[in-house]
Amino acid sequence: MNLGVIQTLLKARQLNPTNALSLKVGQIFQGKAVKLFREDVAQIQVGSTQFVAKLHAPLILHQNYWFQVQPNDEQTELKVFYNKDIGVIKDPIRSELIGSQQLLNKLGVKATNASLPLIKFLHDENIPFTTEQFQQAVNQLLNQKEISKGLSIVKYLLLNQLPITSKTFHSLIAVQDDSPMVSYISKLLIDLEKIQDKTPNTNRLITMLQNILGEEMNKVIDSSGSKVVLPNDQTMQKVFKQMITSFGLQYENDLVKSMDSGNRQSLSIQYETLKPLLMTALSELNYLPGKETLEHLINRITGQQLLSRGDSDFGHLIFQIPFQLGGKLSDLTIQFSGKKNKDKEIDPNYCQLFFQLELGTLRETMIDVKIQNRILSITIYNNHRLLDKLVQGMKFSLAEGLEKVGYKLSSIKVSEISEKLTGTEGISPTSKILRRNDGYTGVDIKI
Repeated sequence: MNLGVIQTLLKARQLNPTNALSLKVGQIFQGKAVKLFREDVAQIQVGSTQFVAKLHAPLILHQNYWFQVQPNDEQTELKVFYNKDIGVIKDPIRSELIGSQQLLNKLGVKATNASLPLIKFLHDENIPFTTEQFQQAVNQLLNQKEISKGLSIVKYLLLNQLPITSKTFHSLIAVQDDSPMVSYISKLLIDLEKIQDKTPNTNRLITMLQNILGEEMNKVIDSSGSKVVLPNDQTMQKVFKQMITSFGLQYENDLVKSMDSGNRQSLSIQYETLKPLLMTALSELNYLPGKETLEHLINRITGQQLLSRGDSDFGHLIFQIPFQLGGKLSDLTIQFSGKKNKDKEIDPNYCQLFFQLELGTLRETMIDVKIQNRILSITIYNNHRLLDKLVQGMKFSLAEGLEKVGYKLSSIKVSEISEKLTGTEGISPTSKILRRNDGYTGVDIKI
């Protein structure tokens, strides 16, 4: 999944004022006392965040400690889990190694090629964790060839309070695959059509894959000429919702709602969306040569779900679908991000959208759309030398089309795709999403 500059868009979450260092009972983190009020109360600093906490023992000012959060409904209460300052060793590298090994002993974990870089990473990133989460992360990292990619996944899971399991790990690894999703869907369809004795679910899955690779979801796009054709916002909203529903990106949520309401719609949901059909096929066709393709597609869809997250005030949605434009079928990656309105949906008046796809002539194309008070600023990233002249020639038609759906065009420009933008410096673009700076600068602490 080539997410390209989605890493840039996800930085919008850092602007969310509700982001905070969230501490829970049992979590361990590294910090220091910057002010002592009395023997059992001090001001603790973690990264750039400071807060007042009750302590089980007196501390030395500005000395690093590993703390563990204690049960206390009234205020933040900490105990010293480990004193990081080992004092007598002057070599900083050896001192850090011995300190990490001692901390691992306290955690009950052996020093390995997975646990040592993990404890250093959590220390450097100021990320709280429990002993259980640490052991779970080590178990997953032991199976990873690229520790740096695995550490980025650990960070994402911890900061988003997601479980550290084999499923979440494999899903976030699968979503970093730069191979087109449409190629996996095509391969799976070929494998399924070769099966002699097909089950009803297999036939449903074949029909679903055929529809996805067909034109059913692409009829709103007119690329036959140079005229800009903009479907109205209700039509596009309907199409995008159909895409999300068809892939099963809301399957679990819809299933829970169905079970809560007691209307027994779960069976129909299972037959109408891709993800549950893939899961059923995996259980029914365990011997299928395309088993790995099935697992990859399930993980890839789950990975999109894991990356589509938010809180009560801010959210973002990422999804990738096969999309036909100008006769070429390729992956279309879409992200919405922004503050939520009173209906707890991303406000279409103030948000940011990002589109990425591969076009036949223009090749890789990315479109960044910023919307403020229904006024659009658009940047098209593409390396075709004639695109800027073409875009400027269509500017009036685009502005006119936007006016019809209640939006105004402020600016539109074309920029080249740089290495920094695409992540071609040797680090996967999605890895950069997972490595993004989720610092706690200038925010309060939540307990």
